[in-house]
Amino acid sequence: MRFVNLKDLPIYLVYYIFPFISIPFRILENRGVNYEIIWILLFLVSTLCVNRMMKKNFLIILLCLFFIVVYKYVYPFFYISGEDVYLKALIIDGKWIFYLILALLWVNNIGLPRKETLYNAGVFFCKIFIIYSMYIFSVWGYDARPGILGEANYDGLLMLLPFCFINDMGGKYKDYILFFVAIVCTGSRTGIIAVLFLVLLILKYKCPKFLIVAVPVVLSLMVFIFIFRGYSSIETIDRYAFFYQVIIFFQSSDLNTFLFGVYPGIGLDISVLNEFSWVVDVFEENNDIIGVFPFYFHATYIRMALTWGVPFLFISLLYLLVCFFSIQYLPLKLFVLIVILFSTSMSILTLTNVSFVLFLSLFIMLDIKRKNLKMIDYC
Repeated sequence: MRFVNLKDLPIYLVYYIFPFISIPFRILENRGVNYEIIWILLFLVSTLCVNRMMKKNFLIILLCLFFIVVYKYVYPFFYISGEDVYLKALIIDGKWIFYLILALLWVNNIGLPRKETLYNAGVFFCKIFIIYSMYIFSVWGYDARPGILGEANYDGLLMLLPFCFINDMGGKYKDYILFFVAIVCTGSRTGIIAVLFLVLLILKYKCPKFLIVAVPVVLSLMVFIFIFRGYSSIETIDRYAFFYQVIIFFQSSDLNTFLFGVYPGIGLDISVLNEFSWVVDVFEENNDIIGVFPFYFHATYIRMALTWGVPFLFISLLYLLVCFFSIQYLPLKLFVLIVILFSTSMSILTLTNVSFVLFLSLFIMLDIKRKNLKMIDYC
């Protein structure tokens, strides 16, 4: 492994360097490593390395983000009275802004990582994850959920981002098998379902005649996944409790909250379900705050609805669907599908070691789409 260019540094950090730091801590101390300080340092580097004018589109996005920060996070903090405002809850909820700005600054001032670097790094990470998983399974049994950079779900998402380029990189069968085995080793239901849907979508473009066989096989595998994980009904799925809890909240909230959401620094006025109480206990203990906050919910859709309002959620989902059906560049279409699927179970925009790579992957695909392909430009 050698550094070809500074612009590829974030990819090398996440897929090559961080795993070798994290695995010893996972094995010896059964804990992860917090890499947030690294991203803060990269933010400073990307800010200081100004070698070109800010692109017009990037500048517009930064200005929009500035107004979002003032409107949703700063203004209420100083003018809301009679409430317990938790700064930590504000910061956690707004982490997506930091990662998006970091990605914009990195691409503009340092450069855009290459898709070849991202794909090769993903292949390497899959190999490391499979080896690590075999060790975990041999020690703790097959019920264990091996995770290297965070929860196993996070690692699964990190694998699927490079997978989007598998067809551009030659689409070798051994790579398909490698990615699939690695995703299965994570034990992530969302990850496994996502990779199955991605394969179906690739088959639709490359070998549509195989869909007759592939579709029933994929559906059967999905049913098996839920049975194997011990889910006999929807009520036994933890994410069901999250969505049910939010539905109860909006049923008892006023019109203003339904339309525009809540201030993320103040606890929700909510009656906590028994199925959701363990989440509240864990977050209160880990973050030293009291109450129920939007960032407790492990789903991008839920957090959008709570922070920005239900109409904004539906507009965003509609936009994603329009993008999915209109985009012709396959890697970008696969990326949009990943976002749609993972947003049901994870807050994909605020994950410490994932969200920055997520935004970089998007910019790589948009850049390729802009330069090399003629297609309907909805996104």
